This record gives sequence, C-alpha cells and structure tokens, in this order.
Amino acid sequence: MVRHVLTHNGGIVDKFFMDLIRSFSQFKVTGYSIGSWLSADHETIEVAKTTIQKVARIVEEEVKKMDKPEIEILFGN
Repeated sequence: MVRHVLTHNGGIVDKFFMDLIRSFSQFKVTGYSIGSWLSADHETIEVAKTTIQKVARIVEEEVKKMDKPEIEILFGN
C-alpha cells in the first residue's frame, strides 16, 4: 500500500489508501490524512518486513502440504 502511494500518487495519501490502511490493524493510521504526504519511516518498513515474513511462512507451509499425499496432510506421518 505504501509502495503504491509512493510510486503512483507521488506520496500523496488518498481515500483508497486510507480505506486500505484502516483494514490492516498492524499498520499505524495516526498521522495519515487525505492529501498529506507519506514517507516510509523505519516503523513502516519494519511492519512491512514482518508482514512479508508472515505471508512467506504461510505460503511455505501451504506448498509443503501440497507436496504430501492427502492422507498424510489429514492424519500426519
């Protein structure tokens, strides 16, 4: 979301961004307002990094499940 605003809106916050950012509780909403300029500070980058790591773990686990027979997925080894 931040990358999109920085890349496509020249860093200017719009309603679409505000609606999206409110739907993700781990992102801070304070300090953002429509029409304001957004910068990627340390906290924003850390939250993004943590989120990416969580998504990567979920994807990795799902891929591992696909590599196993259904019976093993349901009942274990």
